[in-house]
Amino acid sequence: MRRRRDHICDARSASIAISHSVGEGATSRRNDATVRRLNLRSPDRLDRGHQPEDIAPNGDVIFLDGKRVAGKLPVASPPPAAAPPRHRRPMDIRVRIPHLVRINQTPFDLRAKGEIRIAVRDQGTVVRGGLTIPKGSLFLFGKHHRLVDGALTFSDEHPKGWLELVFRRKLSPADSRALAGIDEMQVVFAGPPTAPKPKLGGAGNAALAEAMAMNASGHPLYLTEPDMPASATVKAPRGDQLGMLSFMATNLPHLLFLDRFAAWADPYDGRASYGRVERFEGERTSRSGRSRVRVVTRPPSPGRSSAEIQWDRMLIDRRRAAFGVGVRGGSRAGGGVGFFFEWASED
Repeated sequence: MRRRRDHICDARSASIAISHSVGEGATSRRNDATVRRLNLRSPDRLDRGHQPEDIAPNGDVIFLDGKRVAGKLPVASPPPAAAPPRHRRPMDIRVRIPHLVRINQTPFDLRAKGEIRIAVRDQGTVVRGGLTIPKGSLFLFGKHHRLVDGALTFSDEHPKGWLELVFRRKLSPADSRALAGIDEMQVVFAGPPTAPKPKLGGAGNAALAEAMAMNASGHPLYLTEPDMPASATVKAPRGDQLGMLSFMATNLPHLLFLDRFAAWADPYDGRASYGRVERFEGERTSRSGRSRVRVVTRPPSPGRSSAEIQWDRMLIDRRRAAFGVGVRGGSRAGGGVGFFFEWASED
């Protein structure tokens, strides 16, 4: 048996060592690759990284040029004779990744390690083994979700591979109060490595619209408050607005400066209030979470401003209740310092 060891790559982003061994009579070959360090970045699309367009893949479009005369259809040439079967030289490949390597492909940023074994025979190629993915993150809807569990496995049940990634994002206390105390939202990707299917769960986001509403506006898809009618009222964001906000959160995050906002019409405000959006609440929380700025508009009412700006200092900010002191300034030239209390029920 002959052995040879090559160090094929040693750069700032990767370090890979490969060793070869050839069996007696050169009838079999074994390659061992050890990935010592790897930082793989695969952007969404490279320049000219798309498939060239084939106008007539089936030959049903005929081009008239100097070699072809109009009115005469070309005669298809007989198919070539089948080539004799070619025997493959048996080969065993083992890829070892003993330490965590980085794999960055939008929207995933993962750390993985493990071992993959590949056996090439006349009957086909068999891949076994897998990678454990203990660390990573997902950037979705403008928010970062942390990886809590992940693995890529090749087995008898899934010979072409099975990828499963579980991501979670902890909600702010204000978001938890809007969702009756739910703390986290979850995104799961499961399926073949080339096309894993996402599944949403937690935080009332069993549907895509629920997830977009929660991430883009900080509210569930359907707004609730005491004495709000059970039937749907006019509100914002709604419909395709959620898709637009999700796109902006991913590609233009600097244009979204509010953490939570909602606008709606309350039919109990007056006879002409049905369908008229006169209520709005917008909120921006500090990075530490100890203070917030709120903007509120409401229909004209005795003793209250129709537009108001508020600054609050959060003394207690929990998933079911919030308490603090704040300063108010309104359109009726009134305001002052006061205490506030917010509470959310279990349902």
